[in-house]
Amino acid sequence: MGAGASVSEGFDRAAYDHDVVVAELVKYKLEDPSKYKDMMDEVREKSRSSKPAFGLGMVVADVARVPEEEAAAFKDKHVSTAYLHDDTPEQKERFRNATKIQYTRWEWAVKNTTSYVNVLRAAGHSDENIQGIFDGRPLCWPDDGQWAEFKAALGELKAKVEAETGWDHVQFVHAGSAVPGFSQNPCKGHRDLPSKITDPSKSDVDICIVGDGVLDSFLKLEKEGEVKVRRYPSTTGRMSKGMRFSVKGFSVLGECIEEFHKAWSEKLAGGLQFTFAEDDQGIPGWEIFIPTE
Repeated sequence: MGAGASVSEGFDRAAYDHDVVVAELVKYKLEDPSKYKDMMDEVREKSRSSKPAFGLGMVVADVARVPEEEAAAFKDKHVSTAYLHDDTPEQKERFRNATKIQYTRWEWAVKNTTSYVNVLRAAGHSDENIQGIFDGRPLCWPDDGQWAEFKAALGELKAKVEAETGWDHVQFVHAGSAVPGFSQNPCKGHRDLPSKITDPSKSDVDICIVGDGVLDSFLKLEKEGEVKVRRYPSTTGRMSKGMRFSVKGFSVLGECIEEFHKAWSEKLAGGLQFTFAEDDQGIPGWEIFIPTE
């Protein structure tokens, strides 16, 4: 590989064999666990994405619209506001298979991206805002201006959080239905289709603050017992789960978090939700890291 060439330029994708690569990584992990961990940490850091993992090059304006005479039937099939609230066998089945359902919906959206664009159109979203999804601006942000303002504000918050909490390497994950445009709650919408589409006027902005030291802080709060700590199991991969935390009243974590949450909750139509997680977990393709620099 010549000077200045990227890793991807020297990688022969045609020769890529999944099983062979996995076998080599397992072998490396067993031979030198410490170096393996450092390598995987570096891979994770350098591959953190600020866009949902739909793939590159989507131009929404180039996607043909559903013919007018088919539009009503298309919307009826692909858009749903259903929400299973009752304790029914169907609801229990969906919760039991939550991760499978999440990935079934996600894979449909990735493999049928042009159709999914028309699902978003059928739900009332403009081509400009749909394009924003593929470019890394979630649907809860009505324009580039407010999105840029929020990212800049998070950049300022980062240093304050690290100073007040003692956490290191603080970053921000944008979660929630606004990122890919549809809900991954298994009880919302059609079971296997991305069909419960985000409504920016109702859906909150869901941000997870991650950092080294978050877990210790919440375990300490739980042990002290003065505030109620909420735990939220989260999908980090097909075969992995993580844990996110939250509390009512963020001042126990830091005044800067409390002030930021109050200020931006008033600016956003659906409000702002904060959760917190240790910076040792992956995120699924339908979440993104927010660039703050």
